[in-house]
Amino acid sequence: MIPTAEELIKDQIGVSISSSRLTPMDKGECIICMIEFANMHVKQALREASESVDCELTYFYSSERNAFDKVKESILKAYNLENIK
Repeated sequence: MIPTAEELIKDQIGVSISSSRLTPMDKGECIICMIEFANMHVKQALREASESVDCELTYFYSSERNAFDKVKESILKAYNLENIK
C-alpha cells in the first residue's frame, strides 16, 4: 500500500503532522520526502495501468506474438521518473 503524504512525512520524521511536538522540517528533508512520495504514486499508477491492458485487444491490433508484453513495458516506461524533482 502506498502511504498518504501525511503517513510518509510521519515515517520520515517520526512525528504526526497533528502532533504539537512537530518542529518545522528542513527544506531539503521536505523536498526529499515529497519526491519519494511522487515516485511511489507514479510507479503504482503505471503498474496498475500496465496490468489493466486488454490482452485480446492488443493481439487484435498486432500480429506480433510479443505485442502484449511490448505494450505493458511501454506503459511502465511512459513517464520518466527523473522528471520528479
